[in-house]
Amino acid sequence: MTLEAALPDLAALLRRRGAHLAEALDVETARARAATSAAIAEAFPAFEFLRDTVLGRIDGRLDDGVSRDLLDRLVADGILTPGPRPIVLLADAERYVRGGWLEEHIGLSALAAGADEVRIGQQIDWTARGFRGENEIDTIARFGERLVFVSAKAMRSRLARHDARHRERLMAALQEADNLVDHFGDPSSAVALVVTTDLWDEARRSSRYEQLHGKAAALGVTLVTLETVARHNLVETLGRLGRAR
Repeated sequence: MTLEAALPDLAALLRRRGAHLAEALDVETARARAATSAAIAEAFPAFEFLRDTVLGRIDGRLDDGVSRDLLDRLVADGILTPGPRPIVLLADAERYVRGGWLEEHIGLSALAAGADEVRIGQQIDWTARGFRGENEIDTIARFGERLVFVSAKAMRSRLARHDARHRERLMAALQEADNLVDHFGDPSSAVALVVTTDLWDEARRSSRYEQLHGKAAALGVTLVTLETVARHNLVETLGRLGRAR
């Protein structure tokens, strides 16, 4: 028997915490649109404008080169209909546009980083001291016997100076990620929060939300922001978390 064959799988590791796997996204579905997800991560502000236009949040014109390229990719993948007024197709396509692309991007990045198993959009049923509940975890990756939990939040790219609601959402997302690993992980587990907000001021070389960075450091949650959400950066980060270094 090989060492890999002797290792418990992801489901077995979660059962130790009273949790059981339910539905999840088929990884092959994510693979089929991997290039589109990576392109969105590379140019999220342009996609943000495209998304808000398609969903009717703003009355925008998709006439710049980056937006048109993303639009063409989404049409080719069957996410949007072609034509002058593209619309979202079906429930899965709407999930993808609203933020599912980020979950898929993270899951595929974890596989590229050497994860042995990855679950995307994983539904979890659990019991604790006789109580039952359920959660959805955006991405879970197994590296050997080490679990890496990742929470994905496709939020506005720009953090306005006095936008208290955006800051509250970011802080709540951080607490949510920490709660996930506390509930379903063990002392060897790691957790990351991936957000699409620009939280680093390059000109001043300083954080745009120092308290969030500080709280993430205190909780042991790796914070990935818009500046480092591209595939090569994310693969490096997840690989480091999976190898515990």
